[in-house]
Amino acid sequence: MASKRLIVAGLIAHTCVESTVRFAVELGYDVTLVKDATADYSEEFMHAALVTNLPNYASSIAATQEVTDALLGDRPVAQSSSTMGDTNG
Repeated sequence: MASKRLIVAGLIAHTCVESTVRFAVELGYDVTLVKDATADYSEEFMHAALVTNLPNYASSIAATQEVTDALLGDRPVAQSSSTMGDTNG
């Protein structure tokens, strides 16, 4: 069976990125969101996306370094947690 993993980064986290992640999960993808490669109009919107909404959908929310390390085989990307702390990465 082919792997169905998706790494997401983008703009307008509380709308565009969230809807992309939700739809990918509905299609059966294992989604990792790269939090320091994602942006929004304000800290409030980023907090809503990264701390409140996206942990309900994404398999993991990680920094760029964590994702690149996982891709290079250095370590797995940690699973998402409901409290992300620093929303800037």
